[in-house]
Amino acid sequence: MSVADEEKWDILTDELVDMLNKARAEKLAEQASSKTFLSKLAAAHEEVMATFASFRAQLFAELPVAMAEFKEYVGAINWTEPFVLALVGFHVSILALLFASRSRAEVQNAVFLLSVVIVLNAERLNRFLSSHWHLFVRENYFDEGGAFISLLVSLPLVLNMLVVLLNYAVMFMQTLVVMQQERLGLSSSTRSKAGAAKKSAKAAATPTRKSSRNKKKN
Repeated sequence: MSVADEEKWDILTDELVDMLNKARAEKLAEQASSKTFLSKLAAAHEEVMATFASFRAQLFAELPVAMAEFKEYVGAINWTEPFVLALVGFHVSILALLFASRSRAEVQNAVFLLSVVIVLNAERLNRFLSSHWHLFVRENYFDEGGAFISLLVSLPLVLNMLVVLLNYAVMFMQTLVVMQQERLGLSSSTRSKAGAAKKSAKAAATPTRKSSRNKKKN
């Protein structure tokens, strides 16, 4: 091997070594970045789990207190007052109307829109009743926080809206089932008609074949 060939071989070897070193460095960099990403992902997961654990602990710690306050507030309401009984009767009537008219979309839409309008104007209604409470009840239940309105007006109406949405879903599923049944019925009737047409065509073709055979024999 000549000196020129040895120099070329050395140059190729150096280039190959450089390429291998670069590939190894890139691979190590990718592994480092992947490890960094996995470590960041693990840290984020641990942070989310810690936040969820603290939220759950706080919720379970405050839930008995909230339930006790809720029971105390409900017990403080005079449920024999005509206004309170009228509210309860109104919500029971609306719920009965929803179940009685579950197949009539126009009634469901009217109840849903009425509930939305009342819930959106609950704050104004609370201010009005707070100013004129002596015309409706013996005690002023209409505080600035709107707890009475939220409990006896907004919450039942929101539940009624959920009932309407659930009924919409049921009606939609029933419509899909009816459409599928109609498609299946049309396909089966089409098949039966096609089968009957084939049978009638065969029956019509049989006498002509027999007559042609008889003519040939004669």
